[in-house]
Amino acid sequence: MIEETNLLLDVGDTLVSITKPFDYYTKQAIQAVLEKRNKFSEKQLRNFLDLRNEIRTEAHRTELEIPISFFLKRAFKEHLAIDLSEKEIKILENIYIQPELIITEIFDDTLEFLNKAKSSGKKLFLTTNNFSESHVLELTNQYGLLPYLSGIHVSASCNYRKPNEDFLRTFFEKFKINPADSVIIGDKYEMDIICGKRAGIKTCLVNRNAIKIEEGLSLPDYEFESLRSIFFN
Repeated sequence: MIEETNLLLDVGDTLVSITKPFDYYTKQAIQAVLEKRNKFSEKQLRNFLDLRNEIRTEAHRTELEIPISFFLKRAFKEHLAIDLSEKEIKILENIYIQPELIITEIFDDTLEFLNKAKSSGKKLFLTTNNFSESHVLELTNQYGLLPYLSGIHVSASCNYRKPNEDFLRTFFEKFKINPADSVIIGDKYEMDIICGKRAGIKTCLVNRNAIKIEEGLSLPDYEFESLRSIFFN
């Protein structure tokens, strides 16, 4: 039973399921972007994919977010000799995020959980890694999540990625809420739980796939098999 008031919710594989692998929807996204701007070759497609993977690897290594605007600007400049304007970047970002939105499905217990939490007096915040804040906002609109939320905090807007504790430091500075009355809820031990422990707040693992926590690691404060099994005082 979760006692804390502020629930800091991960998105991917916690509230929604991304039904295809990263490589699949990323290739679809880059193809859509290239088709909008120009005819393209397989080599150009591969160059864009390689750069995207390079940037993603670097973001994971440093725990610092590299936003989609940086990727698009650099990719078009290096591989197509095109300087994108800020307006063009926003248009292409909207195109880029569509393939992942298409293959994303909301879990059948998500809205039930949000309703239960809200009616129990909890404050709900999305706290998620994503190099596109627009993608997260589109997702909340797609599934009608916005009315449940007190705020949204995305790595693209604060420059830090979970498990970097500065991701949560910037969150608490932004929303002026009490860390001692907060719990981070997510499905990934190596991101959500470690981030919460580094920041000194309560942690909750939503372990839908019954993944065993490696021996010797610090356990989350709460662990549930699904959102449906979470209850509040």
